[in-house]
Amino acid sequence: MIKTIKNLIEDLLEDLTYEATMSADIGDVYDFKTFILKSDVKFRFRILAVILGQKKFNQLLGIKE
Repeated sequence: MIKTIKNLIEDLLEDLTYEATMSADIGDVYDFKTFILKSDVKFRFRILAVILGQKKFNQLLGIKE
């Protein structure tokens, strides 16, 4: 069960990274705040980004602060 939850979380993080990268490529969404407020991604990815926080979100995208 724990392994299943871990896999689910890993999949969600991969999906979030993909969606954020696509938003950056297509819609000029390059930072955390713009991703949360103005991107066209599904609501669950916005919530996940808020839960992770700006620092972790930027790490997923390879953005250095």
